[in-house]
Amino acid sequence: MEFTLPPIPYELVALLLFVLALKLFHKKKATKYQSKLRLPPGPWTLPLIGSLHHLVSGKLPHRALRDLARSHGPIMLLRAGQIDLVIITSREAAQEVMRTQDANFSDRPLLFTANMCNSGSDIVFSKGAYWRQLRRVCLNGLLSSKKVKSLSSIRHEEVNHMLKLLSTLSDEKSPVTLVKMVSDVANNIVARATFGGNCKRQDVFLKALKNVIEQISWFSLSDLFPWLSGLEAKMKTKSLQIYRNLDTLMDEIIQEHLEMQKQLQKNGDEEIEYTFIDVLMNAMGQDNGGMPITFDSVKAVILDMFSGGIDTTATIIEWTMAELMKHPEKMAKVQAEIRQAACENMDFNENDLFKLNYLKCVVKESVRLHPPLPLLLPRQCNEMREVLGYSIPSGARVLINGWALGTDPNYWSDAEKFIPERFEGSSIDFKGNNFEFVQFGAGRRSCPGAEFGMAIIDIILARLLLHFDWKLSDDGIKPNDLDMAEEFAAVLRKKAPLSLVPVLRVSLSNV
Repeated sequence: MEFTLPPIPYELVALLLFVLALKLFHKKKATKYQSKLRLPPGPWTLPLIGSLHHLVSGKLPHRALRDLARSHGPIMLLRAGQIDLVIITSREAAQEVMRTQDANFSDRPLLFTANMCNSGSDIVFSKGAYWRQLRRVCLNGLLSSKKVKSLSSIRHEEVNHMLKLLSTLSDEKSPVTLVKMVSDVANNIVARATFGGNCKRQDVFLKALKNVIEQISWFSLSDLFPWLSGLEAKMKTKSLQIYRNLDTLMDEIIQEHLEMQKQLQKNGDEEIEYTFIDVLMNAMGQDNGGMPITFDSVKAVILDMFSGGIDTTATIIEWTMAELMKHPEKMAKVQAEIRQAACENMDFNENDLFKLNYLKCVVKESVRLHPPLPLLLPRQCNEMREVLGYSIPSGARVLINGWALGTDPNYWSDAEKFIPERFEGSSIDFKGNNFEFVQFGAGRRSCPGAEFGMAIIDIILARLLLHFDWKLSDDGIKPNDLDMAEEFAAVLRKKAPLSLVPVLRVSLSNV
């Protein structure tokens, strides 16, 4: 039996030819238009993958991009799949993007995983008027200086609990994986600030959150090849279900919290604890300029607090302690400062932190060398603009290589060395005013939780260094031989977790 295809209608053939001709015309027009622009230089490309093959060098992305920038310049254009990617590695260009032309570059591209989980309703990936309103609520209520200070008792209690555990380990001469212990402390602080001290399912929530972070990858091929999004969504149904389970648990915890608050008010309790949930829920009922904050917004912001802040906090503390272990003379200097400041009662609280100038220098130097996010979260160019003479195409994604800026020998002497003294007498801080030091971002998209996170980091480090001396758990390793290899995960973490033995030196009698 002979099989023949049915005749193709003339109209369909004509339509296909018209569409093909239209695409060729637009491609030729776009090529002619782009030829008139002075686009940033970049490495040669291959069909389909663009410039991605240049990043397959065995180096971590921030280092590979730094090396490419040395060949192609501080403003570099890569073709990442179907996406134009502009890489910034000079402070002048960073200032243009994050301050001078901040309004045009303040939006984030909506990445596949963020869209899949919360439709970009969180403070990280939302945009426009909705994002501005959400940020205002966070900065004025949730993460304001006043609110951060009001949480000092929670930080004090959780840090004291950690010190008691360390004291036991000291008696047993047992090692501790520092990043694990610090993560637990940070988790508990954020959980108590969010849910209050009476959340019965805090541990269940933290376990479910850990599962989400481990199972859901924030990298997606669909971010480079948008036409894959439908297929990838079908492949990630398991990951989406894990997220939905956490989302349902959050619904239940928030509702339980609200019911408990109502009962306390009904009973006339004068010492009601107002948490992050209460601040966000109150914002839901306010006039927000036509941009309502929804229940989904509340949950998305809470997840930002956990998923972003905790990894960042623990990683900074681990890298700082690793650098101090590698440089014993710096360790001795910072411990002497802390112990002198605490000499009267051999204890320490947050009111004493202003005395610790060298500790602040140590933290800055650690973050300069080991920023949690070496590549700042991507920005998007809304309209074609010029940056230092180069045309940045509309829709291009812009990446600031914060690590490259922080280790550029043009801005830093002995750039690869750990020298906290470089910050003594310096006005450089974490507020994004110095564009060679933008580890927490700058401009409208600077990290809104930086002050909250630094309050945790400073007090934990001060107490760890006050009460304990520290030894490497492997006696055979000399400080100078400590492995400082990096690993890219949610943040830039230490590949081999730091394992230390605490040695109690200053009594915990007041803890």
